[in-house]
Amino acid sequence: MTTAESSRLKAIQHQLRGGVEIVTGTLRRNPLTLLGALIVCFLGLLAVVGPVVTPYDPAAQNLPNRLQPPSLAHPLGTDQFGRDLLTRIVYGARFSLGIGLAVTAIRAVIGTAVGLVSGYAGGWVDEALMRLVDIQLAFPGLVLALVVAGILGPSLQNLLFALV
Repeated sequence: MTTAESSRLKAIQHQLRGGVEIVTGTLRRNPLTLLGALIVCFLGLLAVVGPVVTPYDPAAQNLPNRLQPPSLAHPLGTDQFGRDLLTRIVYGARFSLGIGLAVTAIRAVIGTAVGLVSGYAGGWVDEALMRLVDIQLAFPGLVLALVVAGILGPSLQNLLFALV
């Protein structure tokens, strides 16, 4: 390993150590931040392993067990159709996490492609792409997504397209 590579590696290690110290310092100063992070991590883990930890089908109706209060069998109770609420929350979190990750990945690919084309071509192509992005940013994102989803109709593909 050359001296330049060694010094570059040390600089990267120093930056990583600094980032870790910022995070751990924030967690030490504010324990509620740690609590919030633990709750989010727990819910994310629960969403990933949802089918393994939930014994009920989220769509199966059991009318004799409707509107039950929380118990050992149903920790959050049941709804008006007898479905376990905890199971439905876990499956809903799983679905929401999947949609969020898909939209983020697609937006990252599109944004990177536009940035590469704009940076490589330059000139009028850069100006045109910049103006298109400015027009898109001029509209509130959620309102624009609702309009697009309303025009295209209800489906998972249309939802993904509208959010992207």
